Amino acid sequence: ALRFVQSWAMRHDDPERLVQALLRLARSEGSAQERRDLFYERGRLLLTRLGRPQEAIAAFEEATQVDPHFAPALDELAAACESAGDHVRLAQTLERQLAHDSSAHDPLVLIQRLAELYEGPAADDTRASSSLSRSGLRAKEVMSAGGTVGWLLAHAAARREPDI
Repeated sequence: ALRFVQSWAMRHDDPERLVQALLRLARSEGSAQERRDLFYERGRLLLTRLGRPQEAIAAFEEATQVDPHFAPALDELAAACESAGDHVRLAQTLERQLAHDSSAHDPLVLIQRLAELYEGPAADDTRASSSLSRSGLRAKEVMSAGGTVGWLLAHAAARREPDI
C-alpha cells in the first residue's frame, strides 16, 4: 500500500504526500541500504522541492545513521545545514566529511571552510584544534592553503603548547 502511495504521489506531483510516504516506507523497510536511500530521497525532496531545510537535516541524519559513510547524504546534509543557517551542525558535518578517507572533497578546502566557521559563526577554538589534529594534515600542507587556515593552525598550535 505504501509503494502505491509513493507511486501515486510521484505521478501526481504531490511532494507533501511523497514526503510522508517515504518516511513510512523508510521506517518499515528491512533492508538497511533501501532504508538509507529512502531517508536520503526524503531529505532531498524536503530541501529542494519543499524548502524545509530543518526537516531535511533530520532526514539526512537518519540516512547517515544507517550508513555513516554515505557521502551523498553527508554532502546534502552540509547543504541543508548551510541553507538552515545551522553553523554548528555544518561544522560537525564538515568534520565528518574530513574524517572519511573516501571523501571526494579536498581536505584543505574542508579545513579552510571549518576555519571560517570556527573563526566566525560557530566560534569554538577547542573543536578547531581537534578537527585539525584529527585531519592528520601536516602544518606545511595547511599553511599552503593560506587565509583563515592560518588562524586554525595558530589556534591548534597554541592549544598544544603547555602554559608556562
